[in-house]
Amino acid sequence: MDMKYPIYWGTDEDTLSQGVGYHPGKFTTPPDGLKHTVLSGHRETVFRGLGELEHGARMYVQFENIQYEYEIRKTWITDAGDRTVIVEKDEPTLTLTTCYPFTFIGSAPDRYIIEAALVDETAMD
Repeated sequence: MDMKYPIYWGTDEDTLSQGVGYHPGKFTTPPDGLKHTVLSGHRETVFRGLGELEHGARMYVQFENIQYEYEIRKTWITDAGDRTVIVEKDEPTLTLTTCYPFTFIGSAPDRYIIEAALVDETAMD
């Protein structure tokens, strides 16, 4: 998508109105935790175009002076109430969530999910 956004702690409506939100929880960690990082954003703002990303596409998250490079491995659509997306992972994984369908007016009934594996880390000086 060739876009950069700040990431905010939390996924409540006020936070997501500012940009991308990090989902804190017992099954998630920031990128430096090298487990499961979950980010959410609105489909009509920061995650517009998310559905155009293809398997193998690269995504980058900068955190604490390190750039984490992820490769998309899986995408799917699930019900908005499905909480099985936010689970413990043994491998460094980035999950992006947004409302779906992308062109839906109002509160969308589903969620679009992207799951990506960590492929590289680069120190940012």
